[in-house]
Amino acid sequence: MARPDWRSRAPLGYGRPLADIDHGDEPPRKKRAETMTKLDHQRETSRIIFNKTISGRYREGEAGFEAVGVLLITWKDDDLFCRQSEVPRLRDIFKDRFGYDVREYQIPSERSATGLARALANFAYEFDSPNKMAICYYGGHGQFVKDRLQLFAKEAGDGDGDPAAFFDDAIHQLKLPDTDILVIVDCCFAARAFGRTEIGRRKFELLTATPPLEQTPSPRHSGSFTNLLCNAFDDLLETDNRGFTTAKLYRHVFFAQEADERKPFLFDQSSFDYGKIWLKPFWNRLSPANVAGSSAALAAAAVKERHYYVDLRLQMSVMPDQLMMNQLATSMQYLPHVKELRFQHLHAPEAELEEFMNGIRKAAVLRPLIVKLRHRRAMRELQERRQEEAPNESPSKTPESTSTSHPSMHTKPADRTMYDWSASYRETAHAVRPADTPIDAPDDIDAGDTVHEPT
Repeated sequence: MARPDWRSRAPLGYGRPLADIDHGDEPPRKKRAETMTKLDHQRETSRIIFNKTISGRYREGEAGFEAVGVLLITWKDDDLFCRQSEVPRLRDIFKDRFGYDVREYQIPSERSATGLARALANFAYEFDSPNKMAICYYGGHGQFVKDRLQLFAKEAGDGDGDPAAFFDDAIHQLKLPDTDILVIVDCCFAARAFGRTEIGRRKFELLTATPPLEQTPSPRHSGSFTNLLCNAFDDLLETDNRGFTTAKLYRHVFFAQEADERKPFLFDQSSFDYGKIWLKPFWNRLSPANVAGSSAALAAAAVKERHYYVDLRLQMSVMPDQLMMNQLATSMQYLPHVKELRFQHLHAPEAELEEFMNGIRKAAVLRPLIVKLRHRRAMRELQERRQEEAPNESPSKTPESTSTSHPSMHTKPADRTMYDWSASYRETAHAVRPADTPIDAPDDIDAGDTVHEPT
């Protein structure tokens, strides 16, 4: 009977490595989990949470987004003719020079408020994604009514039945989507659109044509805000067609407006400081005429193929949990000039030392128990082996000879290969044969010494 190895039945984690027999058909993830410590589980959980948050929210496209939608809102029966005069140029810039998904909506004269709310809700639903951005533009009349900004179609109306909608009611639809939103308002008293409450779950910026108590020039005027906005887009794209922030766009429009009392405003109503929104073209969606001849675009495409890395170490105040890793990844998605982020490792020197000391203490407590269990197992195996050999033994053996002894009594001594000098001895004179003694033996040989012939 082969003597079983104690390692084959020892508990996991006490000197025995995991073998295939311990797992059977279990998946590899469960095999690895059996050998992971509590700190290893924390590292693995942190890595998964961070990478999932980054992969779901981080910007990796050429424009920084997977898709950008633009909704141009005007009135169907307005007397400013915004849709015929200014909006076509703005539409072509967003579509042809940025490669954005542009659509238009005309507020109807009947059920104006609900129609506008439905259009914004459908638009917000379509671009409700962390990898997308939404741009909403309004061009038309505006007035200040009961501490609220009201949008209307015609300046010379008939009364309360005129087409109108309150801005804050319509903008409520943009508070729900998990996406970056830029709202551009070109109307009189446009800065009244800025509210006290925070809006949106991500970046939310509001660019208005005029201060709260000022009127804005009509589309037929050279100083119209939409015309200045289109000029700013053209100038900035000619200077740097890789993109620019809304802050840079606002600065350009601000100094282009000659009248000091009609300076535009840029508001940030985000819940957190995520930084400014970037407006970058989709080069792969532009027509060849817009891309050809642009050396800056070709240079940007060549640089994009290269890979550069900056390794940073963040010192945390406490051991991060799942919520902290989610918040950290959400905040780091807005780093400029960064294409991708990856979680590498979670270092916790104090936790590692504490885990090591706990292992030593557990080993000190369990070692005597393990030694005792091993001794009992060895005694039991020896007794079983003696019982199997008992029928073959002669009956002349006494009971004392069959008594169970300690395993060490039957252990073979260790093999020592060193020379044992205690076995040396000197032969006596009577053991020497006359034939072994040469005739010309040296004089210094005693009578009792043994002399052999040289070989």
